[in-house]
Amino acid sequence: MRDIVKYRGRRKDTGEWVKGYYWKEPIVFPNNSIAWSHYIYAIDESVYPPNAHNYLVIPETVGEYTGLKDKKKDKDLFAGDRVVIGRDVGVLVWDEYELCLALQLDSDDSFQAICRFYSYEEIDAVEYIGNEEKP
Repeated sequence: MRDIVKYRGRRKDTGEWVKGYYWKEPIVFPNNSIAWSHYIYAIDESVYPPNAHNYLVIPETVGEYTGLKDKKKDKDLFAGDRVVIGRDVGVLVWDEYELCLALQLDSDDSFQAICRFYSYEEIDAVEYIGNEEKP
């Protein structure tokens, strides 16, 4: 069974990373222009009853959970994370051409569709390096 879709983003107020559900909310101004506020709804299940908070996040830092995991570090991997798969180093991205998760390679800025170019053993041994934040 597939995990529930979850997201990760950096809070605007503190810069802290939060995980949870993601949504955008429009703000309509008197001149009918629209701006979007981006939120992550995070649930802290370590307390009872669970606490839930809405956090305003920086839109460029929001990444969807990929379904991949760095098993050595017990870390969920999100779009925008820098990883190593096999001998390749790059950033996890959604490939619009292949319509699947891909690794954008550091070496030549090309994309390697994960479902086509990597073996199950390589995907199972993916290693997290860091996060690729857009300025």
